[in-house]
Amino acid sequence: MSPSDAVEEMRPTIREVFGDNFPWAHFHLRRSADHLGFWKQPEGDGIHTGEVPITGTKLYYVEAREAVSQFARQTPDDFFDVVGSQRIQQACWQRRDEAVNAYEQEANI
Repeated sequence: MSPSDAVEEMRPTIREVFGDNFPWAHFHLRRSADHLGFWKQPEGDGIHTGEVPITGTKLYYVEAREAVSQFARQTPDDFFDVVGSQRIQQACWQRRDEAVNAYEQEANI
C-alpha cells in the first residue's frame, strides 16, 4: 500500500490505543517504520517496505503495517516517544499532570 492508504488502514488501531486526538499521518508511519529498521535501505527492506521502481512511490507491505500496529499496541509509551512530536508529547504530559493534580485535590493528598 501507498503511505496514505496504509495510514488510513491503520488509523483505527492508532485511535484504539491513543484516542482520537493523536495525530497519525504518513510521516508518523515513516518514523515508526524507520525505528523498526524497515527503511535502512532507500528502496526498503523488501519484506516490510519497498518502492515502485519507476515512480519511486514508497510501499508499506502487510508485514510493516502489522509490525507498526503491534509496536503501538504492545509498547505504546515507546511508540509515543518515537512517533509523537515534541509539541504533542508536551501537550499530553501537561494533560496528564493536570489530571493528577485534580485527582490529588479531590482526594486531599
